[in-house]
Amino acid sequence: MKALYIFVLSVLTFTACNRQNDAAVQPDRARRMAGTYQISLLTMQAGSQPSVSVPMPLQYNGQPLLSGAITITRKSENRVDATVAMTVNKSAIPANVDPALVQDQSYTSENLEIRDNGTGYDLFVDGDKIARFDDNTFTIQRVVANPQTGETYNVGLQAKK
Repeated sequence: MKALYIFVLSVLTFTACNRQNDAAVQPDRARRMAGTYQISLLTMQAGSQPSVSVPMPLQYNGQPLLSGAITITRKSENRVDATVAMTVNKSAIPANVDPALVQDQSYTSENLEIRDNGTGYDLFVDGDKIARFDDNTFTIQRVVANPQTGETYNVGLQAKK
């Protein structure tokens, strides 16, 4: 019986030293970040004006007026689609505003590349970084230009799972 234990122990020892098992398993980055994140902060800056940060959902008369979410859909280990959706609570719109002028908005960026950044991941589209993912928090920072005036707007979103 003692010989059997020694044999089993030596087989386990040699099996544990197998080089193929020592290779680090890469995490499926897309699976880790897939899901829906509630937007908790909206930051805006127009041209040279000071930046304005608005906690989300945006409240009006004690009711949520504007809320948003970022939905990440896994495409492959290192590719995702990201949809940013902003939803307007039509029942909270002030009486002097025509509800037909206020619409829900949704925008999808497809096939975003995921790259490690040391503490989390960065998301890229066509080589441009558009978002950062750390500790189940997404941060999006974009500069948008008004095609008619050329004025630039910095828009930022922060969302948590």
